Amino acid sequence: PAMDASADVTPSLDAAADDLARMQRNPRPLARPVLVFSGWGDPGVVSLRTASRVRAVALDTPVEARQFLTRWTMDDCLAAAREAAARLVAAAGPDAGEPLEIDIIGKSMGGLVARELARDQAAAERPIVRVVRVFSIASPHRGARLATLPTVDPKVVDMRPGSAFLQRLDAEIAAGRAPEIIAYTRTGDWMVGEENTAPIGGDARVVPRPPLESGHLHAGGDPRILADILRRLRGEPPLLPEPR
Repeated sequence: PAMDASADVTPSLDAAADDLARMQRNPRPLARPVLVFSGWGDPGVVSLRTASRVRAVALDTPVEARQFLTRWTMDDCLAAAREAAARLVAAAGPDAGEPLEIDIIGKSMGGLVARELARDQAAAERPIVRVVRVFSIASPHRGARLATLPTVDPKVVDMRPGSAFLQRLDAEIAAGRAPEIIAYTRTGDWMVGEENTAPIGGDARVVPRPPLESGHLHAGGDPRILADILRRLRGEPPLLPEPR
């Protein structure tokens, strides 16, 4: 790769786009099959687009996408995530009865659903997958600012700071049972808040918001974030510097 994080600086948008093009010209097998989860209110635009970007740089690696727009509760989202995991297992082929190791990319709420799937499968009597890494993009690991507004949406209530749902996920981290969480965010995210996008005990990789873009809504398509995630999936050196 022409670039790495050794300079400890965030690459430009153009440099990251060039790196994405490089990976597309040279697809290679990924470390593990990949699930891609959309966020709250997204009909699947982000997940399908991201899954397409992953497939473009991957070689012979199953990739599945899932949206949660029609799911009312986090339990409903978990059921949909289980369905997506089962499809990924079927696409990966026979595995001698062992849980399939996978990575998940989750935009916003999708990052929380990814953690919930990891918790669910770790506690299952017969797990079908083992979530190794969660790549979260602008996910409200510590709650979302907008979630504090009055609402009847139970998913939004679960994304309030200190909710029972978030405490359950954080207990997995405290007990050492959670997957590796690699978190990303952009400046100017007034919907979640940059300070809320890092899981407990960790930090998020922060990139500056381009002019005229939303810090949150457009984070899933940021080429700097995508290039860093795809490099990691391909086993290449990261593009972004480690968070401090």
